[in-house]
Amino acid sequence: MLLTISHCGLLALNLLLIDSPTPPELPPLAPHERFTPDERSHWAYQVPSRPTPPVVKETGWIRNPIDRFLLAGLESAGLGHAPEADRAPSCAASRST
Repeated sequence: MLLTISHCGLLALNLLLIDSPTPPELPPLAPHERFTPDERSHWAYQVPSRPTPPVVKETGWIRNPIDRFLLAGLESAGLGHAPEADRAPSCAASRST
């Protein structure tokens, strides 16, 4: 259901807004916070940097730089990656059910 306001309704709304008292004065804004050097060293305030991807033994599995970080973690734990999943449609359907 579409609601509409008549011209009389708009006039009444305008009169209410015009005749309403002005809002109270807002308090002044708080002064800017000052951070200590220890607070500035928090990771959230550091400029992002692009780390160098680690060197890994098995480079054939890598498709993008993130894979290097994942594989380096696996290698450091003495683990290997799982074999690549089959891309056939029937396999994808059986994995999703």
